[in-house]
Amino acid sequence: MKITKTLLVGLAGAIILVGASFILVDKAKANDAWPHDSIITRLVEKFGLKEEDVKTVFEEERQERQQQRQTEREDRLNQAVSDGVITEDQKQWLLEHQQQKQVQHQADNQGPNRGWRPWFWPSAKQ
Repeated sequence: MKITKTLLVGLAGAIILVGASFILVDKAKANDAWPHDSIITRLVEKFGLKEEDVKTVFEEERQERQQQRQTEREDRLNQAVSDGVITEDQKQWLLEHQQQKQVQHQADNQGPNRGWRPWFWPSAKQ
């Protein structure tokens, strides 16, 4: 009898958790804006700027940072090759793999939810 009660309590808890996760997913899907979208809106309203100009500045900054990270990554890999930690082929594989991940990330960030998905949803590449 004690095992049955424990089993029922555990099952009820699991059902509550699953139900709560669906509620959270619905709320997250309803709010599909990027966090910086609200910053852009606030800057536009506060300083009377054009929204497209502010978005352009954000995008230029993002691209500059991405290029800087890519350069730093390549420098670290070149140093690892020089130190004999990895081979040139391994370096090339790592760079290609990173590029593939970046392309996949960009593909995942298209559409209404812009890349947000809970851990149990498959990625866009599947």
